[in-house]
Amino acid sequence: MGLFASGLVDNLQAGETPQQAAAKNVKREAGMDIAPERFRAVCTASYLWSMRKQAPSDNGTADIVVVQSADISGPERDVASKYWDTREYGGAMWVQPQALIDDTQYHPALRR
Repeated sequence: MGLFASGLVDNLQAGETPQQAAAKNVKREAGMDIAPERFRAVCTASYLWSMRKQAPSDNGTADIVVVQSADISGPERDVASKYWDTREYGGAMWVQPQALIDDTQYHPALRR
């Protein structure tokens, strides 16, 4: 089973690796304890937004994302499914990594 987690460069602490940031993010967002060494890099991407919802809303933002992948067990997946805030992740679903590559319904940035 695969899980994709991203570690935003602006969330990295001094001396922290992208894998450590991904582990921290997965713990915060999904309640799973995944050791940083279980993550492997998939790709990097940059996102540029001319406006945003957060203040200051008239000021854009640029994020660099390092996408990480980790194989997870069924019990780890169950923890995440119970932990997710359905208001934020109402449409969340588990997807096999190969499906992201093969299925054109996903955004090209995810399919690289």
